Amino acid sequence: MFSIISCFLFSCVRNHTLSITTTPHHAVVLINGFPACYEHPCIQTLEKGVYAIDVRAENYLSESFTIMLDGDKNQDVELESKGGWLSIESEPTQLPISIDGALIGKAPLQRIPMSAGVHIVDIPNACFDTLKESIEVISGKEQSIVLKPNAHMSTIQVALLNDDSREEHGLVYADGVELGSTKQKHVVPLCTQHVMVVSKKGWSQTRINLLQEPQNHIVLQMLPLEEKTVDGLLGFEPPECLSNDAVDQECVQRWFSRVRKRAEERNDHTHHEGCAHE
Repeated sequence: MFSIISCFLFSCVRNHTLSITTTPHHAVVLINGFPACYEHPCIQTLEKGVYAIDVRAENYLSESFTIMLDGDKNQDVELESKGGWLSIESEPTQLPISIDGALIGKAPLQRIPMSAGVHIVDIPNACFDTLKESIEVISGKEQSIVLKPNAHMSTIQVALLNDDSREEHGLVYADGVELGSTKQKHVVPLCTQHVMVVSKKGWSQTRINLLQEPQNHIVLQMLPLEEKTVDGLLGFEPPECLSNDAVDQECVQRWFSRVRKRAEERNDHTHHEGCAHE
């Protein structure tokens, strides 16, 4: 008798469970206009009644419906895609990417939501040949492209001078890539930013911008090889030592140690060749 009176006074209401599973799984579920779930399945405990449900996801058509909740209920919702996704890589990496004339970032770019239809992808970089790729994005599909533009090139020769202003034989590196001896001319990409020479007796480096300041002959003053040499790499990090824009300093140290060893080996090899000619 007491429970009946309590229910009459306080309106005993039984709650029910509503479970909504969406495709795609990252869809947002709104109940009566308020976001209810960002994780799926979306499970809510609600009072008996009628609810307005909206399911939304980027690059999909939204779906709206009402549901009468008078008991536990499971609801599956599959949204219709209104576009596709495009992933873009470039060789070399980190090149700027433009889609339909708008700069969107640097490669690699993953799952860019795009409207269905034909789009123009290009690399707006003066150091490379103009490269425009036309790609048709298909609704509901994921696609990927790799852009490989041809780099504009330049020829340089690097000299390493000791304290007596005499040339020391060494190995030339451009952006971490071994080119060869200082006795040779080398063809490098116009966008090269860092040139370094390492010899058995010392080393040197410079920042360059061949695009703005063309130069064919680069003269560097030799510096002594010290323990802190790696700390003075002008902000240059070998690509192999970069991960998500973070620098592995131990990797840089190992890389420079290999560079020094290569320079010593090449120096010894050149010396023996010179002795043989004598």
